[in-house]
Amino acid sequence: MELVAEYNSGGTLLRRYVHGPGIDEPLVWYEGTTTTAKTWLYQDQLGSVIGTANSAGTSTAIHSYGPFGEPNTTTGIRFRYTGQQFLGSLNLYYYKARFYSPHWADSCRPIRSAPRMI
Repeated sequence: MELVAEYNSGGTLLRRYVHGPGIDEPLVWYEGTTTTAKTWLYQDQLGSVIGTANSAGTSTAIHSYGPFGEPNTTTGIRFRYTGQQFLGSLNLYYYKARFYSPHWADSCRPIRSAPRMI
């Protein structure tokens, strides 16, 4: 499942995303309800977003990552390492079925309770 739009709590459209034919391949980000505020997302061989450009094709940012996906730049783009959604307020990536912490270099799993004695 790909993220295609974000809305605020009042139901106003904030941004939209267009994805390519592959999995985790975000291509374009539209800000607001029009198509004039367009940001192109450029990816490397892993699918990580390494750069953005405006609608005129002018580079607006360059992004880099540490060995486990930790962002080396702070920015408001949603898609980052390997094309996954980055939740900046939590410092976690959303990998469809689980969350991943680049700082712990591990997936966040639920804590399992101790086995019950019957």
